Amino acid sequence: MTKPNGVEIRRGSRVRIRYADGREESLLIRGCDHESWAVDSIDSETPLARALIGKRAGDEVEFQVHEAVPVRRLTVLSVDAPRRTAR
Repeated sequence: MTKPNGVEIRRGSRVRIRYADGREESLLIRGCDHESWAVDSIDSETPLARALIGKRAGDEVEFQVHEAVPVRRLTVLSVDAPRRTAR
């Protein structure tokens, strides 16, 4: 079930996605300068992250990691806005 909250995916967003095969995954989209290199994070320059940036919950997304690999499809289930850090 998608949670449309109008939040657009950007660097620092936590995103829950469902692939066409039904598998779900939660990912943090980080920049290359981001301190968190958690297992569930991806760099904002990867093909998947580039396809997700600018999308919202409920959007259908297609991406391809390499021209020799089939196009993958997924649905954005939810988006949590980036956390603000204290300065």
